[in-house]
Amino acid sequence: MNNLMGIDSAEFSWIRIYWMCQNALIIPSIILLAGDQVPIRDKSAGEPHLAGALSGCRIWQFRKRIHHYYFVGLVWVASITWTAFGTYCLEVEPRSSIQHIIDTLTEPHIVTADVTSTMLATGLFMLQLSRRLYESLRVSIFSRRQLLNPIDVILSHAFYLACGITLYAEAPNLTIGNGCFNFSDIRWYHYLSVGLFLYASFHHHHCHKILAKLRRNKSGHIVSTGYKIPRGDWFEYVSCPHYFSECLIYLSICMVLGGFNYTWWWLTSYVCLTQVFLAMNTHKWYQTKFEDYPQNRKMLIPYIF
Repeated sequence: MNNLMGIDSAEFSWIRIYWMCQNALIIPSIILLAGDQVPIRDKSAGEPHLAGALSGCRIWQFRKRIHHYYFVGLVWVASITWTAFGTYCLEVEPRSSIQHIIDTLTEPHIVTADVTSTMLATGLFMLQLSRRLYESLRVSIFSRRQLLNPIDVILSHAFYLACGITLYAEAPNLTIGNGCFNFSDIRWYHYLSVGLFLYASFHHHHCHKILAKLRRNKSGHIVSTGYKIPRGDWFEYVSCPHYFSECLIYLSICMVLGGFNYTWWWLTSYVCLTQVFLAMNTHKWYQTKFEDYPQNRKMLIPYIF
């Protein structure tokens, strides 16, 4: 029972250590930014990354291609999912390469989620990646000045690769006989979690459409890649509702997994801290950039923060 509830969590797997380190890297940056001890980063330079001091390394720069991350992440998660589905449901021996990677990075393996929860969470995450890939290609309009250094590019790809591992970090082992997706295993919190996921995803998508519309004319043609004050939807309450929505999306997947998947909790914590950092930076930048910026807007969470 201890393993089921994840109580034997004193032994840390490599993937859990990875997320713990990522959390440790971003917390000092948040503290320094909150205390105005670091400069506000120009949004045109790209999002501040979680590499800490390493993100300042400017060996050479690449134009920001965010759809690359979603494409690589989607292919990777789909590969793992196909292997897991074949093992769980079709009783096919898993691909040795994928099984070796998961076994190595998730050892000691603690099972806190059943097959049904794992497959449902994986489906939601693939839906998230697919939607973000579509938005980055067909909806969002990025500034041509947004540049990333090699460290940023590597860590961005590593994030989605690590997400795929994390989905199965505390799932039943990839061995034949562990069962398949079963509708009888769906619980009340699955319905609640999926509802939250869809609600947050809708607003996430709508916010990106609002941001993209600021750079188009009434005919739909791109006329600018500059910045304007966004209005409508949750933008009336916070400066970065898309960041808040992303926090809710990862939290909903955590709920799908039953709330006891500590590895995914570390991932969710990392995502939320990232969004806090980005929201603080963006909110301060808006206030500096626009003299008429609404004073009643919070940074991230409506009416609270």
